[in-house]
Amino acid sequence: MLPARILARFAILSVACLLSGCSRPVTELELITPQQPIDRSIAEDLAAYVSQESGVRIRLIPPPVGRSTLDALESGYGDLAFASNNQPFRPNVVTIMPLYPTVLHLIVRAELIDDDFRKMLSGARIFAGVVGSASRLLVERILDDLEISEEDVSYVDSPDDGRADVVVVYSAIAPDRVPDLPGYRLLSFGEPDDIGRGSNIDRALLLNPRLRPFIIPVGTYRGATPEPVVTVAVDQLLVARADMRRPVAYDLIREVLRMRPALSGNLPTIFHTLDEDIDTSAFTFAMHPGARFYIERDEPTWIERYSGVAEVVVTVLIATVSGLFAAVNIYRIRRKNRIDVFYSEVYELRNKIDASSSSAEKQEAIDKLRALQKKAFDMLVNEKLAADESFRIFITLSNDAIRDLGGN
Repeated sequence: MLPARILARFAILSVACLLSGCSRPVTELELITPQQPIDRSIAEDLAAYVSQESGVRIRLIPPPVGRSTLDALESGYGDLAFASNNQPFRPNVVTIMPLYPTVLHLIVRAELIDDDFRKMLSGARIFAGVVGSASRLLVERILDDLEISEEDVSYVDSPDDGRADVVVVYSAIAPDRVPDLPGYRLLSFGEPDDIGRGSNIDRALLLNPRLRPFIIPVGTYRGATPEPVVTVAVDQLLVARADMRRPVAYDLIREVLRMRPALSGNLPTIFHTLDEDIDTSAFTFAMHPGARFYIERDEPTWIERYSGVAEVVVTVLIATVSGLFAAVNIYRIRRKNRIDVFYSEVYELRNKIDASSSSAEKQEAIDKLRALQKKAFDMLVNEKLAADESFRIFITLSNDAIRDLGGN
């Protein structure tokens, strides 16, 4: 049975080699490119930094056409996306981690600024992002509160062509990445001292618990901020579909936080809040279990982390064992076919001899039968025949033939 043992050892060695090569797998993830230019630039930096010497590779893919980013994410387009923490809850979208605060920028053409919001917005050309975005939803809510029909305003596709009277956008504070805004001003919701005194800003925070007050200092956007601007901020989240595997989410948040010094150093005004101390109950979308495990320092088990590799190993093992059994069966059949040839030769030699045969012919047949036995024993020693019942039958059959022919 030496060949069977060799095959078994080969199977064991193959699986062992495969297992020994099971280093932590590299995970490729697709991040849907944000629509806003600043967010797009931040996403590019995030993907580049996280992918360095990491078990996670992030690749940017184009934003979807004709539908919102989260609709596309839920349908299977991409693995990750940016989402504002004040967007409506979606059961199939989960939070990986908060990335940076986005601040509401209400930018108005200087000559149109008026204390009467209704007068200022009626008939205005507004840029508020794509349909379904946090800024677009905010504008729609403001128009509804002011009882302004959407037919009384018009939306433009870009804030950069000079056609927009009002620009409403949640954006990171990044003065170096925002072009100058000649002729525009950032609108404030009040004075810094108004915060906490029941002002309009407090009303906005009460109605939107995910928001927090934010003050844009004087001169942050050069001439567009001649005075402090009181506004609100909301976290920009890194989100994924709920079906993302827990070890993947665990590794992703770990790698982002690992690159925190580099991200903060390159974009100090954006990633300065990036931290491991995360309130898992503070998000619109449920926290992914894998990300929560990282925050709680509950590392995935070996089985969870390598479940994908383990499936491959089990598949290979089953295929190897099946192949082994098939090979052994084929080998046994081949040896059975060989002993059948010896049976045939015994019958052929025995049937050639009858009562009319001479003593010399009988002796010649006996010699051939003994030579056949010697050949069979040699093949048995070399494991070309099996020491089984078939071989014992051959020896008995050939000995009976020798005795019948007068041999000892």
